[in-house]
Order: sequence, then C-alpha cells, then structure tokens
Amino acid sequence: MLAAGSVLFTCNIIITRAAEPKPPAEAKAESSARRPSPYRGKIASVDLDAKTVTLEGKTRQRVLVVSPQTRIHRDGQIIALSEAKAGEDIAGQYRRMEDGKMEAVSMRIGPKPAASEPAPRKRKAKAEKQP
Repeated sequence: MLAAGSVLFTCNIIITRAAEPKPPAEAKAESSARRPSPYRGKIASVDLDAKTVTLEGKTRQRVLVVSPQTRIHRDGQIIALSEAKAGEDIAGQYRRMEDGKMEAVSMRIGPKPAASEPAPRKRKAKAEKQP
C-alpha cells in the first residue's frame, strides 16, 4: 500500500510541474532591451535645455538623452554636460527606453585615452630533464 501512495505522489509532482506557466518570451526580450549597448562617434550638437546630445551619422543622426544618472567623463574626470562641444569624439553606453529613446548610461568625451603598455611577461625557466 505504501508503494502505491508514493507512485501517486510522484505523478502529482510531475503533473504540477508541467502545469506551471513558463515565463513569456516578451519578458526576456524586454530585459535584453534594457541591457546597455555601446555607441561612439562625433558630437553634432548639445542641447542643454532638452538635455540631449546628437551624434553625427553616415545616414542619420542619433539623439542621446542625458539623465541625472548619466556619468560624463573627459580624461578620467567627471564633467558637466555643458563642457561637451560639437565636433568632439564621444563614446559610451546607452539603454533603449520604453518610448524608443536612447538614454545615455555613460559618456566619454574626447579622444580615447592612450593604452598603457602591458607589462612584459616573464617566461618560466624550463626545468632540465634528468635521466
């Protein structure tokens, strides 16, 4: 009698797990849409009133919305949006907002910093084989 009860209990668990709703594909697409994406280019214009930066483009211009959480840097120092000028290089990351606008997460204004030379690798001495 005990064996029949455990078989029934096992079947109940399997049925319960099969009936659980799976997360919709829309939730996965929405979470991936909120992941930051990289951008780079040249500044076409800066609108301090609207708090936007327009990037030059080959076919179209892109507009980045600057929020209070946006980190803006030049040469490793935090700067204000008002210090960004048209024609300067810009790179960073943005998130696509629900209304389709691009919200800047980070901005690096100016040329890319020179990469420091990596430290030379030390080669390990090979152990001599002894017969």
